[in-house]
Amino acid sequence: MRRCADQVDCGYDNRDSDLFCRACALPLLDTALAGRYMVEALLSKGGYAAVFRGMDQNLSRHVAIKVLLPSKTTSNERDHFLREARIAATLDHPNIAPVLDYGKDGSSVFLVMPLYTVGSLRTRLAQVNGPLPMQETIHNFHQLAHALYYAHTRQRPVIHRDIKPENILIHQEDYRLMITDFGIARALEPGARVGKTITVRGTVGYMAPEQSSGIVDPRSDQYGSAVVLYEMLSGYHPIDPRGGAIPPVSTLNESLPPTLDNVLQRALATRPENRYPDMLEFMRAFDVAQRPSSKMRIMMQSAPVEEQVAPARGVTRPSL
Repeated sequence: MRRCADQVDCGYDNRDSDLFCRACALPLLDTALAGRYMVEALLSKGGYAAVFRGMDQNLSRHVAIKVLLPSKTTSNERDHFLREARIAATLDHPNIAPVLDYGKDGSSVFLVMPLYTVGSLRTRLAQVNGPLPMQETIHNFHQLAHALYYAHTRQRPVIHRDIKPENILIHQEDYRLMITDFGIARALEPGARVGKTITVRGTVGYMAPEQSSGIVDPRSDQYGSAVVLYEMLSGYHPIDPRGGAIPPVSTLNESLPPTLDNVLQRALATRPENRYPDMLEFMRAFDVAQRPSSKMRIMMQSAPVEEQVAPARGVTRPSL
């Protein structure tokens, strides 16, 4: 018998001749997807996809294989996933984890990525259990901003839709960030209107307010990156259980200048049109605010606030 690799939600005992689980349709261990990628172990499973460690038998190297859950996705969503994976595979940036391949085997659609053994930004935040050193935060945020700006300014803008610490890997040797999971990104058609309605994807707490209505925009990634920046600066996730305004980040880390409060408040605005025009503008505003002159400090502290940041649900340490 071949037991399903998902021992938590399935664990079905299949026949020795089966390649996919009869209960949940995930590939069984020792199955070669598309005759090439041998499935070796289940690494993680989320709401709509599972990630396996696999072996590329053509190139004799380990890879990560993301497989959409057939039971949680429609045929149209799986076809759309393959179209978007094709676009994500064209991204070529030092801070974006590449999509190596994608394909379909039976009812399973999958994409293949490098298998990284490095830690994530979530791991780093948990290790510090507080704000990161400012120079480390600056270094991280600059890489994140440049990578997203690159994706957003292509002829067909690519929107990640799920920027969070778990999707940001850190190479300890050179402290280079790698954004993962661009395989679920959304590519807008050339000339498409900003704010296109799509299937909702994202993580609560990092997902921009408009995404809950199925609307995406390059500034949706800006919102998620602002939540990540807030966590790096304070060690806290910007949530209020009463649904009130997000606390100014300088009130959670006394070493921060109050000028940063307005910058984050703008990037976390409820409406996309009230955020920064793009990620580089956000980065430049952050750079000025974190080392302001006395005149600039006074101007930014006294600047009127046009809009409250998006309502949230509590001030807590980042969950692991």
